[in-house]
Amino acid sequence: MKRIFSSMCGEENEKLKVERLKQLCLDLGEEITDDEIKEMIEEADLNKDGEVDDSEFMNLMKKLNVL
Repeated sequence: MKRIFSSMCGEENEKLKVERLKQLCLDLGEEITDDEIKEMIEEADLNKDGEVDDSEFMNLMKKLNVL
C-alpha cells in the first residue's frame, strides 16, 4: 500500500494533493468534478492540511476494508 501511495503522489511530493488526484483521475479516464475530488481529500485528511499523507491514506484503506 505504501508503494501504491508513493506512486500516486509522484516524485515531487510525499503527500497527495487535490491537483495530483485530479490528474490521476483524468489519466484513468474517470470523469470527476473538482468538488468530488475535494470531498475525497477531505474524507482522508485527518489533520486538515488539505493533503493526504501516507498515514492518512493507510487509515482510509483500513476504514474501507482494503487492508
